[in-house]
Amino acid sequence: MARAKKNNIQNQRSKECMRKLRQRIKNDPILYEEQKQYTPPGTPILFDHGRDVAGPSRQSVSGKRIQRRNRDELKKKIKVLEEKLRKSDKRVRKYKKRLSRKAKQDPDTPKKKVKKMLFKQQVTPEVKRNLLAGEALKEQIKINFKEQKKGVEKRNVLNNITGKVIKKYKFKNLLGQITSRRGMDSRRASNERKAVLFKIKQKIQTFFEVGKISRMCPGKKDTITFRKAKKQKRYLNDSLKNIYEDFKKTYPRITISYSSFCKLRPFWVVFPTAQKRETCLCILHDNFELLTTKLKSSKILVSGMPTNVIKEICCDVRNENYLLRVCKDCLGNEIKILDFNKEEVISYEKWITKKVEISIKGETKMCQKTIKEKVECKKEEAVNHFKKLVPSFLKHTQNIVHQYHAIDVIKKQLAVDEVLIHIDFSENYGCKYGKEIQSAHFGGSKQQISMHTVIIYYKKKNAPDMKNVSLCTMSENLRHDPSAICAHLQPVFDEVQHLVPNLRTINFLSDGPSTQYRNKKMFFFMAKYISNAVGAEQLRWHYSEPGHGKGAPDGVGGCLKKMADRLVSHGKDIPNFDIFLKELTENCRGIKCIPIASQRISEMNSLLPENFKPFKGTMAIRELAWHKHKPDIMYARTLTCVGCNVNIECPHYGLGITITICSR
Repeated sequence: MARAKKNNIQNQRSKECMRKLRQRIKNDPILYEEQKQYTPPGTPILFDHGRDVAGPSRQSVSGKRIQRRNRDELKKKIKVLEEKLRKSDKRVRKYKKRLSRKAKQDPDTPKKKVKKMLFKQQVTPEVKRNLLAGEALKEQIKINFKEQKKGVEKRNVLNNITGKVIKKYKFKNLLGQITSRRGMDSRRASNERKAVLFKIKQKIQTFFEVGKISRMCPGKKDTITFRKAKKQKRYLNDSLKNIYEDFKKTYPRITISYSSFCKLRPFWVVFPTAQKRETCLCILHDNFELLTTKLKSSKILVSGMPTNVIKEICCDVRNENYLLRVCKDCLGNEIKILDFNKEEVISYEKWITKKVEISIKGETKMCQKTIKEKVECKKEEAVNHFKKLVPSFLKHTQNIVHQYHAIDVIKKQLAVDEVLIHIDFSENYGCKYGKEIQSAHFGGSKQQISMHTVIIYYKKKNAPDMKNVSLCTMSENLRHDPSAICAHLQPVFDEVQHLVPNLRTINFLSDGPSTQYRNKKMFFFMAKYISNAVGAEQLRWHYSEPGHGKGAPDGVGGCLKKMADRLVSHGKDIPNFDIFLKELTENCRGIKCIPIASQRISEMNSLLPENFKPFKGTMAIRELAWHKHKPDIMYARTLTCVGCNVNIECPHYGLGITITICSR
């Protein structure tokens, strides 16, 4: 044994000597070269690279030295941390062992618990005995529960000790602490409770979607997404407190607290805001919807939505032929009206324009106002009124579909020598300061700015897609009459001539208010001024259906006003027209902002003749056509016709009126 140990020591010494020798040879260049010469090669050398092979660079040697130093530092750090971890583990094991030994030596028995509970307390032996009995029972229940291995056996133990008395004196939670809260109720009872809660949740959700409780948003973008579930938004029609009272009356057997009712409100049923309310509704559409909604709530109609009502008699509500009732398949269809009491009185609301008395500085005057009036009548009268509204509503819907389709065709078939100009007045912008004193905020001294938004659609030669340019003309003059419109259009015509030099046909698209784009003065400007200003051979002016003129220009105005409000919210002052124009020009580079002087509007107003007669059937016009070969004549059409030329009377939608424009 001793001999083997001695040999092992000698081997280690010899290995150490050889290692030191190799290290010395490696560090000494002369010895290293000699060793290299006397050492035979392992394989035949076919090519002698010799001195052509470059050695490692100085940066490489320095980098490897840094790597070795960093590696050594990390190894030392790891070694220190491992030692700390070993010591902490050892300390933890030591204290765990001490705790277990102490628990075995001094267990917390029922007797000791009672003793701690009654420390420095004067009680009778009977009370002490009862406390001890209770602690002993708790300990025994705990032991019995732990001894059971299966869940069924554990539930049997709990079933034997639970009951009405435990529930009455509210000891159920105490038993849950002794054993386990999960085992207090059986699986069947838990599933039954979940099923009941699910049914209540479904009823609350259905109740919130009732028409009198909430209304659905019509917009394509009025959606809300929660946990990857996308739903159409609905706005509440009343406060949650009143809705909760209605729910209790509707479902008297369901007992639920107000807070739980509010928590179970569907995520897509939200509170309305003043900014989100609809302010540009069509009067015909809204009156029809108000009536159908009331008839639906009175259980006279199956559906309260106008679109669903029309679907009952039309195969396709987006097809003109079906809306005109020329389809053989749906020609005989009628709207389903349920049985009702004809003499019963109902009330519904409708928008009307009537003369009302107002008092101004003590003087009583009559003026016209549009108000929502409450109408009370018998159910039979309401149904008869509904039947009279259906044909006009179908015609109105057909006009909407036709005009949208016609404009879409014009855009798709736009030629290189043709242009479409979509125009609209945006709501006047009120100048603001970043910070305002009370008198400035509530006073009437803030300047208003008129904004006329324009989008020009055109097509370049050899370009597959249509292009567009956004403009906005602004003025301190707040007039929106034909003279102001033509003044706002002057810089637009310059832009059109730059974009389309060889312009032949110009199309205009606008809404049709009688004070702005659709009146005798505007017809005069179309024939005598606009046609000459752009140098086009033919002009077509298209009007959208009343109440349905929203389009891309509204987005231009909204973008500019939002940017101005954002600058104001950041502390920027926009007190007047010049600063408003300057800030929007710098911050909205995609929209060309052009100022219009009040003098231009006065110049355009001077071009109008003093007296000329209005044209009969003006409000029925949806298209006006003009050609340079007949400069004093304009053809009026009830709808836009994409098949007929502008210099003839349209056989499809001709109004039978030829507007003759006389020179001044």
